[in-house]
Amino acid sequence: MQGKLYLCATPIGNLEDITLRVLRTLKEADLIAAEDTRNSIKLLNHFEIKTPMTSYHEYNKIDKAYYLIEQMKEGKNVALITDAGTPGISDPGEDLVRLCYEAGIEVTSLPGAAACITALTLSGLSTRRFCFEAFLPSDKKEKQAVLEELKTEMRTIILYEAPHRLVRILEELLETLGERRATICRELTKKHETAFTTTLAEALDHFRKTEPKGECVIVIEGKSRQAVEQEAREKWEELSVEEHMEHYLSQGIDKKEAMKKVAKDRGVPKRVIYQALLTMALLLLGVGCGKAAKTVADDPYLGVAQVLQPVAEGTDVLSEESFTLDISDTSKGYTVASYQGDMEKVNIQLTGPDGIVYKYFVTGEDGETVLPLTGGDGTYALEVYENIADDQYSALLNDSFEVSLESEFLPFLYPNQYVNFDENSEAVKLAAELAGDTEDDLSVLQNIYNYVISNITYDYDKAANIPYGYLPDIDDTLKTKTGICFDYAALMCAMLRCRGIPAKLDIGYTNDGLYHAWISTYLKDKGWVDNIVEFNGDTWQLLDPTMTAASSTEAEKKQVVKNSQDYMVQYVR
Repeated sequence: MQGKLYLCATPIGNLEDITLRVLRTLKEADLIAAEDTRNSIKLLNHFEIKTPMTSYHEYNKIDKAYYLIEQMKEGKNVALITDAGTPGISDPGEDLVRLCYEAGIEVTSLPGAAACITALTLSGLSTRRFCFEAFLPSDKKEKQAVLEELKTEMRTIILYEAPHRLVRILEELLETLGERRATICRELTKKHETAFTTTLAEALDHFRKTEPKGECVIVIEGKSRQAVEQEAREKWEELSVEEHMEHYLSQGIDKKEAMKKVAKDRGVPKRVIYQALLTMALLLLGVGCGKAAKTVADDPYLGVAQVLQPVAEGTDVLSEESFTLDISDTSKGYTVASYQGDMEKVNIQLTGPDGIVYKYFVTGEDGETVLPLTGGDGTYALEVYENIADDQYSALLNDSFEVSLESEFLPFLYPNQYVNFDENSEAVKLAAELAGDTEDDLSVLQNIYNYVISNITYDYDKAANIPYGYLPDIDDTLKTKTGICFDYAALMCAMLRCRGIPAKLDIGYTNDGLYHAWISTYLKDKGWVDNIVEFNGDTWQLLDPTMTAASSTEAEKKQVVKNSQDYMVQYVR
């Protein structure tokens, strides 16, 4: 039986910070690998631990790692300790862990003290998001490159530094990052522990006069999002509006989308950009037209109230054993998958021309499952993996196919695995009632949106227990009048699609790390209305039904609008 590697966190100063589990493991292990045996023997003697030691440090980390692995293969348990703190953090332990995994050796970590976390919690700065840089590189060019990366870092920054280099690194930080709030932590957990809350400039002035002693942890506030955005705007404003437009037009982006991007870059409404371009006669004279925008006025699918029904014609299929992907109607914006095997499920991965990898799961009980082609025209790569046991998968099929859509909107009009409806769905009937006799897609959108946010209540219990791979049930959402973000978005998408209004189910993250779903939709007179919008009688500024439904006051809704740029789309269904 093979031995095991134990990563044992040791105190960073105060010996009382060692855990009972670490003490037991150090006593029971066959061998202790220590960064500095001369330092570690003091710890072992204090706790009367007699386990043999061997050195494991930066200068023997590879050769010694193979020796330790051989010991573990022979059945010995090895405990790895560093001079202080948690092995693997800013020390050669990470190499031993990697090599153990490569050799099939089991590894476990015994938590305990870590200077970076201790300092962070003492700093008084934000702990919600942080980045750990440890010791900056000794090479000047490499160090400057890292500092340049940190200039726009919005998370709290944690650095390690030796006392004799503290003044120099503070000079470099101040020069590159500018004045920031910071906390300098020294002698953590020891008798003379200090947490000096200050600024980079004040800290530099202090330590120029007072010689620093003890290992230091520097915690620095991240740059505010507002400051990052302002600097980005100032950079763009160095260009004229015409030059800014040409930047995007030269990439093949059409005028309408380019104007949207320019407006976003400069932090102004799109109408301001339009007016500026009119003044310069850019649009009127056709200067720098770039790629012409697609004409959608004659699109036969837009604004037509109908339930499009996917079919698996079987005239063109990709298959292997028990799996089939019908690609007969890719021009309509979908494929149809089916699995007849004995395994629990298969994992389907579609990589479109946009480079995004879309993952779907289907089982033998699902029958035919519709998968959308949301990446547009081009080559799609297909990978299929069969679930053979627990979380183990075996490759089943690897192929590719070409897609040329009849209409760019079809993937967002047909039902699919995530937005699943048919002509008998209650959602389709309700959408017809809400649309009434109006042919104005903006009014239809308004009616459907208002119904959803007024009648569907957020289900917090469901959100807390949502299973991996959850798929919305649209009619169940209507029946129960409850749901989570996926349910809100899928319901709205279904009701809009059956009225001939293209709708995307957007899946991604909010700025605070929340995994979330919302929608975008296409309006004939306005183009794609992306991410978040609110109706003011003429235009939309909020289209996140979940957030709006959950917002009880106008102030809360406006906060959602304020943070609209914080939404990051990962997938579109």
